[in-house]
Amino acid sequence: MAHWSDDWLGMAYDEQHYNCSHFLAEVLSRQFGLDLDLPPPAATLRGRDKQVAQVLTLRCARVLGERREGDIVLALAHGRRAEVGHHSGVLVLPGTEPMLLHCMAGLGACRHPLSTLPARGLIVHGVYRWRS
Repeated sequence: MAHWSDDWLGMAYDEQHYNCSHFLAEVLSRQFGLDLDLPPPAATLRGRDKQVAQVLTLRCARVLGERREGDIVLALAHGRRAEVGHHSGVLVLPGTEPMLLHCMAGLGACRHPLSTLPARGLIVHGVYRWRS
C-alpha cells in the first residue's frame, strides 16, 4: 500500500534554494499544516548550528514518549563537533519501522530507516515535536 511520503521521494536538492530545512518546512506545511517560519540559513556551518539550537529552544519540544509521524528528526554527521545536529527530516511510519524522510545532497528527497542512518554517516541527535 502506498504511503503519503512516497509523493515526496526524488525531489531535487539544492544547497541554497532547497536543502533539508526547506524540505522539512514544506513537508510539515503541506502534510501537517504546520508553519515553521524558519530564518534564512546562516552563511557558515557554525552559524547554522546556532540557528538550529535557537529554533529548537524556542519552538520545539523533545519527544520523550511515543514518536509519531510529523516529528522532526535532527541528525549529526559522524565526526562533526557540534552541540546540535545540522541535518533534519520528518519521521514517517510507512510500515513497522520508523523512517526518516529527508533531502540530501547527491540523493535528493529520500527515505531511510532510522536504524540504517549510522551506516549512512548520520547519528540521530534527537526527535522533536513542533509547538504551535
